[in-house]
Amino acid sequence: MKRETLSFAVALMICVSFCPAQEQKFIRTEADRHFGVSQVKQVQLDRGLGSVMALHPKVVQWMEDCFSGVYIGERVYWLDKPPVMSKLGEYEPGNENYPTVIRISNQPNITDYDRFAVLVFELHNSKRIREAWNVFNRAVAGEFGASDYATKCLEIEHAVLLECKQFLIENAFPREGNNCVRGNLDVEDDFKVYLSKKLDSEVFKAYVRFYEESITRHQKGIR
Repeated sequence: MKRETLSFAVALMICVSFCPAQEQKFIRTEADRHFGVSQVKQVQLDRGLGSVMALHPKVVQWMEDCFSGVYIGERVYWLDKPPVMSKLGEYEPGNENYPTVIRISNQPNITDYDRFAVLVFELHNSKRIREAWNVFNRAVAGEFGASDYATKCLEIEHAVLLECKQFLIENAFPREGNNCVRGNLDVEDDFKVYLSKKLDSEVFKAYVRFYEESITRHQKGIR
């Protein structure tokens, strides 16, 4: 959502701690489908989203597909714990030892629709991790510096926000009284305008720090 969050940055920082496996074609099984259904039901129970989900059966079905692995080629697990480095939600890519997980806030001051919208954002977010990997690898190869790296990461994040914006519009998520929904619906369509408001943000600074502290270390390792 449109917020001061490190969610996408966190996902990338975790992701670079392992070497991604060779991408393989994913064929969803009936067991995968049932898994997706079970994860969405568990989110509903853990975050009290039954009444909101009942109003959006198409969104629920899309979420079931996401959790079952249709969009990223592996199952996504719901983790009933609050986000670690973001107030509202975060996506953590899996590796050879741990599965891919999503967490969203259980804070009582967040509306059900906002919680639902955050889950939509993180599921969209999970589909972009290979793009983030590409940017990371290009940075390690020395194609650009810290500021350009942060800009390219924000460009991916902006694309996710625009996908979510269209998704929320198509599925009639109400703006009134829902700060996260309203923030995403108000996100700037023009990336240059969006970027101009982010250059002094904690998110931009986090990407720069990640470049300086991690990517430079990887660069030294390949020289």
